[in-house]
Amino acid sequence: MLVTIITPTPDDISAFGVRSLSSYLKGFGYKTRIIFLPGSIKKSDPQGKYMYQYSTRTLDEVSDLVKGSCLIGISFMTYYFDRAVQLTKVLKQQCKTPIIWGGIHATVRPKEALKYADMVCVGEGEETLLELARKIENGENYFQVKNLWLKENGHIIKNSLRPLIKDLDSLPFFDYSLEEHYCFDYARGHIREIDDALFQELLPVRPDLDGNFRVCYRTMTDRGCPHKCTYCSISIQKELYEGEGFFRKRKVDGVIEELRCILNRFPFVKTIQFFDDTFFARNTAEIEKFSALYKQHVGLPFHAQCSPRTITERKLQSLVDAGLIFTEMGIQTGSMRIKALYNRTESNAETIEAARIIHKYKNKLLPPDYHVILNNP
Repeated sequence: MLVTIITPTPDDISAFGVRSLSSYLKGFGYKTRIIFLPGSIKKSDPQGKYMYQYSTRTLDEVSDLVKGSCLIGISFMTYYFDRAVQLTKVLKQQCKTPIIWGGIHATVRPKEALKYADMVCVGEGEETLLELARKIENGENYFQVKNLWLKENGHIIKNSLRPLIKDLDSLPFFDYSLEEHYCFDYARGHIREIDDALFQELLPVRPDLDGNFRVCYRTMTDRGCPHKCTYCSISIQKELYEGEGFFRKRKVDGVIEELRCILNRFPFVKTIQFFDDTFFARNTAEIEKFSALYKQHVGLPFHAQCSPRTITERKLQSLVDAGLIFTEMGIQTGSMRIKALYNRTESNAETIEAARIIHKYKNKLLPPDYHVILNNP
């Protein structure tokens, strides 16, 4: 049975959630197909507003690729809402396959999502998608599947949430098999199946200390964040799963094994970026274990994010010795009034101390990136 997942994305096609869903379903014998639709095309409407508009050719190619699917998933962030709507409307005209929306926008605004999709996954999707696929395969009613919102006779069914997956190491690695992976190729103007050569083109590049850019593999080693900043979707997800401990981490050994597999499969990868919201949230013992194993088994330059309350000199020294060449840190504001609005609990003195620690390693790191929100209406 085939499940097709479509994801409108930025130029980066990491799409960790989609890749996790795919590998999870494959682990239970299901066939998956992923369609990445990176980038954007802006088209002005008569009122001068801008929206994202796919070409007829692209929409036709997507319609052809979903044929034979028993379920179509569309996963996206709010920035890609217009494109998700376009895709859903066209696919509903072309086929009878049920369409489910997932991702952070669907989680935050499920009622709105049901105006377009047949069903919505609220929260984590691995176990939900598996149960849904099984019921569709067996011809069973799926209206009571947890995490799903659906409509029946004009009424919205809001099923309860299932517990979070506590053990992230129980999940398979992100699906980078390239099997049945397709991507819109801007250079050639159509959707192509991803082979090794195209995959290398699609991977981001990141600077090394020598000024040259290296092909970069991105991954995440946790879910969530220790903080609860009000401008971030993490705060909403923590409220959704209140009391369950939303911030979870994979074990260091599993992270290293993932990287070893990737480097063996894709030897053109020459740098690593940990996309965790706050990689430094791991305790000192975990950081030191990671640093030792990474230096021994991976040995590539890497990037990772910190925050004022998670960085320490001992952690930074250990990571720099392992190959860290770049870090970034959220500051957002120096105003105590705005800090309270954002739920940023660190003091300015703590932020300055964190920056001082980073500055001590200025000769071993690229210039850091400090995040500041300047224009918030």
